[in-house]
Amino acid sequence: MSKTVLIVDDSATQRLMLKKILKMIGLTDIVIKEASNGKEALEIVKSQPISLILTDLNMPTMSGEELIATLKSESDTCNLPIIVITSKGAENMQIQMMEVGIDGILMKPFEPEQLATLIQHIGE
Repeated sequence: MSKTVLIVDDSATQRLMLKKILKMIGLTDIVIKEASNGKEALEIVKSQPISLILTDLNMPTMSGEELIATLKSESDTCNLPIIVITSKGAENMQIQMMEVGIDGILMKPFEPEQLATLIQHIGE
């Protein structure tokens, strides 16, 4: 059974770029789902099994922070691997995100190999 990756970003261009990067780093046997905000992402997570979430923080309707807080507070989603991909650069924000239980954070722009390394560490 293939793994499902959920890409959450309000930018369609960013979602497309992430899909291309996932294929470029060799993840060709995955199903990719997309959401344009945290609310859409929650609906997808509740309707099907998700293996990994790649999320932005700055989004309308429900931010990435709100999405993460909701997922981490529910017993059936608290262990779901989450990688934040953001342009927010404050170091204290990075520390705060790691403390709430995300599995990795990438600052835009990033190299595809950085994402590959994070995903590999999650899989170990």
